[in-house]
Amino acid sequence: MMMLYTLLLLSNHIVAFRPPQRLLRRAPPRHATTTTDVKVYIESTDCFKVTFYANYFKWLEYGLGKRLRAVDGMAYRRPAVLGDQLTVHTTPFEDGSSNHAQTIERDGVQLMTVRRTSDEEVTPSAAPAPIFGKVRLSMQHTCRHDDLDGRDGGLSLDSCLRAFERSRSTFLGGPDDLAALLADGISVVVAGVDGLRHATVPANIGDAV
Repeated sequence: MMMLYTLLLLSNHIVAFRPPQRLLRRAPPRHATTTTDVKVYIESTDCFKVTFYANYFKWLEYGLGKRLRAVDGMAYRRPAVLGDQLTVHTTPFEDGSSNHAQTIERDGVQLMTVRRTSDEEVTPSAAPAPIFGKVRLSMQHTCRHDDLDGRDGGLSLDSCLRAFERSRSTFLGGPDDLAALLADGISVVVAGVDGLRHATVPANIGDAV
């Protein structure tokens, strides 16, 4: 199950986001922080030169050096934009588990914080994910070769997140309506992610998801 917190910013200025209190629970002790440098190129941004949120997960994987399987307590605080030089800070927990705390920073300023990430394998569930409220939009996508993860042949995390974004953007009215909102000083952004789990589910080119 994944919850995406959507924030309407009624200003031309994107301000720091204060995540729900339950995302701020204290994590276990950690140690030995490593850093990974990342440059924001045009392929990682949207038409407004702001980083598309799914790319942050890719950069977290750069920091882990492993497959990203679980994310808890992720909060977006400030946007990364075209040309930014970022640093991913990765700190393993001291309990010997596969858990890490991670942040993405620009010039020492935190853009995104994650209470816990993990590369531990997730077992696929046969039960459908719980639905909160009434389903207002359902979209089908045909798998392409770039949707598949070459490491195991399953759907990549990136392709899953982009599918979520396509349905979310369509529900909000698509590119024209989003541009009109921005012209009125309203930015619609994903401000947090909690309880994300990515399981390997076999898929083939042409499969409908």
